[in-house]
Amino acid sequence: MKKVLSLLVMVAALAVAYSCEPKEEPQDVTIQLTQNDVNYAKEGITVTVSGPATFEATTNAQGVATFSLPVGIYDASVAFRGIDANGVVTNCNGKTAITVVDKKADPNAVNDFKLPVIASQGSQLIIKEVYAGGCQKNDNSGTYANDKYIILYNNAGTEVDASKICIGHINPPNAHASNKYYDKDGKLTYTDWLPAGYGYWYFTTTVKIPAYSQIVISIMGAVNHTETYTNSVDLSNADYVMYDKESGFNMASYYPAPAFTDASRYMKAVKYGLGTGWVTSNFSPGFFLFRLDNPATYADDKANLDETMGATMPNAIIREAAIVDGAEIFNIPKLADSKTRFIPSVDAGYAKFTNGQGYSIYRNVDKEATEALAENAGKLVYNYAGGTVAVDAENGTTDPSGIDAEASIANGAHIIYLDTNNSSNDFHQRKVASIKK
Repeated sequence: MKKVLSLLVMVAALAVAYSCEPKEEPQDVTIQLTQNDVNYAKEGITVTVSGPATFEATTNAQGVATFSLPVGIYDASVAFRGIDANGVVTNCNGKTAITVVDKKADPNAVNDFKLPVIASQGSQLIIKEVYAGGCQKNDNSGTYANDKYIILYNNAGTEVDASKICIGHINPPNAHASNKYYDKDGKLTYTDWLPAGYGYWYFTTTVKIPAYSQIVISIMGAVNHTETYTNSVDLSNADYVMYDKESGFNMASYYPAPAFTDASRYMKAVKYGLGTGWVTSNFSPGFFLFRLDNPATYADDKANLDETMGATMPNAIIREAAIVDGAEIFNIPKLADSKTRFIPSVDAGYAKFTNGQGYSIYRNVDKEATEALAENAGKLVYNYAGGTVAVDAENGTTDPSGIDAEASIANGAHIIYLDTNNSSNDFHQRKVASIKK
């Protein structure tokens, strides 16, 4: 009995001791929007703070958003669009890491932060869809992921010349991997360029894309993958294929002989990293488009390579002025460990993705712009049900416009896709790849 009483006394003592320990209380936090190092005084802008939980607040007339946040490390972000008197749309994005500290523990602590707003224009040539996570094998024994593709789309009413467009993948390939480009304060060390890992691809012929049209580019194998795995996709009719064995990207499983023999449809590669296959992520792909006048020789100049990740694994330095579009994607099971790899002017957010299920990341429709096209009268199809919300209520996403883009295109409509340079707004997870009929 004495032992029992002693144990009860010990438990009670521990409870009292714990209750007497100081508790971290939510901290008052302010976030000031800035632009070009000057306070950006705009009222009613939503600022989002993401970490273990997500918080939102709107700015006052001075451009300041006020929060009450637990101590911790967060990402503060903002995304909105401005339209001038001439109807020109400007995308405004910003993202920065903040560390909220306990002012009682550190009287000198400051929880007042600045969030730079970067203005940028949308692009006529955009990434419409990324299919890179693979699908389930027929017997559900695992994932087949050597069937990747990307779709480029002309998002305007005039023809676009894509001849000098190159395609790169951000490094590190996985957003949840260790990233040497982050400093001790949790910020990216590059601000006006992106690291293209392992190599990049470019066209060898004139590529003109008509208004509101697309090209499908096979990243791995321009063949009918459904002949082996029914859940996969048929890329035998892709417009172009990444196929250049002479470059050193010659892994047989990645680069089978294309179904077509027209070499003008074979994209060339510039390889400067290790391995015999261009490394792209199945979990959190990060493709981006850029223009180079001299793609074949650009990486020959050592000034265009960065060795932060090692001398044997350099990255091409792709400067901000050359970048056309990009899409940051985070793997849903790894969200807590993921860090952005894009600068805010290219992509200030991220799309959420579950790999291995045959899903793709598909761009949302710009509802207002699409409905404003006179030629679309009576051609738009609504009640879109292609998102993954129905199969994953917690993590699934859908197109908030409600417009079924592919059905509308089949009905003769012209689609203008949303392009805010923020993938959190611009993309959703589609449950069936758009080219899979």
